Amino acid sequence: VQTCALPICINPFTNKGVAAAFFVIILCVLYTMLFDKLGYVLVSACVSIIIMWLIGKRDLKIIIPVSILVPLVMWLIFYKVLTVNIPMGMLQPLRDFVDKF
Repeated sequence: VQTCALPICINPFTNKGVAAAFFVIILCVLYTMLFDKLGYVLVSACVSIIIMWLIGKRDLKIIIPVSILVPLVMWLIFYKVLTVNIPMGMLQPLRDFVDKF
């Protein structure tokens, strides 16, 4: 029996949607904490994988390439076309390689 005064119970232990929302908020906090150390591409790829899994996508043949290629292409667009310097973290050698061209 649900003992919630509200029309929709917001208990994360009984409501999967609320639990997922809290999880995404925690992911966003972790994203901002790790952004400078690990860099945009790595953190975005990891968060993308987790969120895709969370929303029910289970095909790793799709999840992995999309999670890697989308942040990488977005970084290239920001870095080369828009000249916005986004932290690369551990992938700094990739930026150095791209700078040669």
